[in-house]
Parts: sequence; structure tokens; C-alpha cells
Amino acid sequence: MLPEEATDEGEVTLIEIPVSDKIAGKQVHELNLPHNVLITTQVHNGKSQTVNGSTRMYLGDMIHLVIPKSEIGKVKDLLL
Repeated sequence: MLPEEATDEGEVTLIEIPVSDKIAGKQVHELNLPHNVLITTQVHNGKSQTVNGSTRMYLGDMIHLVIPKSEIGKVKDLLL
């Protein structure tokens, strides 16, 4: 279903970052990310997997995020 009005929250991009000590062992729903940031996949033991709220983050894995460019600095501070 499409919204009545489209809101432009800025240009989005896809970034890849490593899972750091700061978030290792946590589940995605525990990360307190801004509402407009989405973790799409996690690369664990060389295999890419789709992420959901109960996915656990493991040190050394890589995660892919869809994120507004304006939020990159804030999200890196939260996750790295």
C-alpha cells in the first residue's frame, strides 16, 4: 500500500560495515538504530543471510545497511 504523500528524507545509499565489539552479541532489535536505517544482510562465515530483528551480530561479520547519507556519521558512532 502506498502512502498518501511521499516524504523525502534525503538520498539513500548502501554501506557495508564490520560488526564491532560494541554490537557483537546483540540482536538487531537491540541496536536502537534510527527509524530510517535498515540492516539488510549480514555476511557470517562467508555466507550472506537476510537479517531480521532476532538476528544476532557476531564479531568480525559484515553488515549491509540502507541508510540516508545524512545519517552515516550518526550510525557509525552507534555501531563502531
